[in-house]
Amino acid sequence: MPRLLLLSLPLLAGLAACAPMPRTQASQLSPEEAGALYKTGTTALEAGDARAAARALLPAAGAGNVQAEGRLAQMYLAGTGLRRDPDAARSWAEKAAGKGDAASMLTLGIIYRQGLGVAPDKGRALKWLRLAERNGQWRAGRYLGLYAREAGDNDSAAYWFGKAAAKGDTISQYNLGRAYETGLGLRRDYGAAREWYGRAADQGGATGTAAKVALARLYEHGEGGPKDAARARDLYTRAANAGSSEAREALARMNATI
Repeated sequence: MPRLLLLSLPLLAGLAACAPMPRTQASQLSPEEAGALYKTGTTALEAGDARAAARALLPAAGAGNVQAEGRLAQMYLAGTGLRRDPDAARSWAEKAAGKGDAASMLTLGIIYRQGLGVAPDKGRALKWLRLAERNGQWRAGRYLGLYAREAGDNDSAAYWFGKAAAKGDTISQYNLGRAYETGLGLRRDYGAAREWYGRAADQGGATGTAAKVALARLYEHGEGGPKDAARARDLYTRAANAGSSEAREALARMNATI
C-alpha cells in the first residue's frame, strides 16, 4: 500500500500540472472587465479566431455583458467557435433580448421561424421580428416579407422587401425585383426589376446567382429596356459557372439559335 501511494504522488502532481488554471468566476467580473473581454472576443472574431473569441465572450456573457450574450447566441446558432447548440443560442438570445438587444430579437425571430431547436412558432417569430425591425434591425424586414408573401399578402410583402432591400439585404433585393417583374404587390415595372435584380446580382452568393439569371432573362427578351444578347450571355455564363443549371439551359438555348 505505501509503495502504491508513493507511485501515485508523481502521477497526481502531473495531473495537477495539466489541469487548467482556476478561472475567475464570471459573476465576479466588473462591467469594465466584461466589456474588455467582449472587445477581445470581437477582435478575435474579426481576425478569424473563433475559438479564442468564444473563450473571451463566455465569461463576459456570464458576467451579464449584453453584447457578449447576443454575440454568443449567434455563435451557438451558427456553430462558430463552439459546438452548434440552438438551445444555448436561444437561451443567450433571450437574456440579451430581454435587456433590449435588437440583434438578439432578430436571432429569436429566426430561431422560431426556422424551428431551430424548437418547433416553428409563427406567433413568437413575428413578435420578435417586429420588435427587431422597430429597433433598427432592418434584416427582419426580409422575414416579415416572407411571412406576408406566404399569407398571400403581396402588398405587405413588397413593402417589407422594399425596406430591407434599400438597406442592402440581397434576398430582399431579389424578391423586390421579382415583385416588380411579376406585378405581385407592385405595379409591374421591368425597368425597376432590372435595377433590383442588378443590385442583388452584384452581391454574389446563391441569391446573387439567381438574380443574374433573372436579369439575363430581362436582357435576353428586351424587358425593361433594349434587348442585349451579349449582356444576357455574360450573365448566364457567370451564373452557369456558379452552378446554375437554369443558366446552362439558357446558354444552350441561345447557342442553338446562332
